[in-house]
Amino acid sequence: MQAQGGENVKDPNDISAALFGERELNRSQGDPELRFMKVITNVKDVDEGMIGKEVTIRGRLHNARGQGQKLAFLVVRQQYATVQCVVAADDKVISKGMVAYAAKVPNESIVEIKAAVI
Repeated sequence: MQAQGGENVKDPNDISAALFGERELNRSQGDPELRFMKVITNVKDVDEGMIGKEVTIRGRLHNARGQGQKLAFLVVRQQYATVQCVVAADDKVISKGMVAYAAKVPNESIVEIKAAVI
């Protein structure tokens, strides 16, 4: 859904509303233990050996392309390495609203994605 100002508005009944959206500014006043406990995998290190594992990557969104309401493809870049991410709607975790949001994220935005490697 679009608000008058052009920003995305989440449906309050969305099953995955807490899993996507704008994050608050990353400042050094945050809890240092939480900041250092999060393990970020480098994009260049994602390979066939990680199939079946859950990873968190952070990088620039190189390209986002939606395919209808249930599928979006994202290419995330970190330095010279890229990885393709697929956001697919289901009835359990990922909603159509999350897929629509992912497809509309502007290029060169810094994104953090937690996903299973397949």
